[in-house]
Amino acid sequence: MVYVAYRGDPASFGAAEKMIELFDFKQLNQGVVGGDAYVDREEKRFVVFSKVDCVEASYLDGVLNADLLVFLSRHKSEKELSSLTAHVTGSPNAPGSLSTANAFAVKAALILLAKYRDELGLEYVVSIEATHHSPYGLKTPSVFIEIGGGEKQWVDEKAREALARCAFDIPDYRYSSDWVPCVGVGGGHYSEKHTKCCLDTNLAVGHLFSRYSAPSIAAELLKEAVKKTKPSCGTIALDWKGVRGDDRRRVLGFAEELGLGVLRL
Repeated sequence: MVYVAYRGDPASFGAAEKMIELFDFKQLNQGVVGGDAYVDREEKRFVVFSKVDCVEASYLDGVLNADLLVFLSRHKSEKELSSLTAHVTGSPNAPGSLSTANAFAVKAALILLAKYRDELGLEYVVSIEATHHSPYGLKTPSVFIEIGGGEKQWVDEKAREALARCAFDIPDYRYSSDWVPCVGVGGGHYSEKHTKCCLDTNLAVGHLFSRYSAPSIAAELLKEAVKKTKPSCGTIALDWKGVRGDDRRRVLGFAEELGLGVLRL
């Protein structure tokens, strides 16, 4: 597993440094693709400091031989809402831009973020975010885990520790055989219902399209999202009241056309 961090991002750099410190990572003698790299004692976890911001680090895709890329990052909130979030990348408005999503890794990240938030006594919201921003079209399964808010939250040592401990635990988290990977539709950018599903039920959401992007959803977008949500996905988790009626009917029609199951939330 490879963790990607960027020194110019205080949340990213702080969480990566905290992980290196807590779990005794050692610096590799030779950097990886132009960035400093560290390895844990088991030699199964690698921290790579990207030469560019995580949202621009598409150059790392396919060159690190990773089964999962975990990007440590910041999230800017206009209201500076203190949050710990997880999501995958892509644009609902750009066909072909969706990155490969490991829905089980997203679910595990949310569960672990909630665990360490509580253990560290943080008054932060834990939430899945809708699919958004770059890097686009990553073939390696990936997930962004982020400290949300503003400068105050990005330098919060406990928030950095929560992100670090969550990230470190992801490869050892035991996925349940009854988890159901799905594509989420509806709700806000921070979808309460899809977050609750990931935390409290057997549903695991990979790509998620909020009500704001619902008017852009076409059959091809759903098809791409299902194809790029791993493990094999054939289910839409639809926030019934979280989309306009016209958008809901259109999504239901596309789901039927594509032979997808629909779970009403």
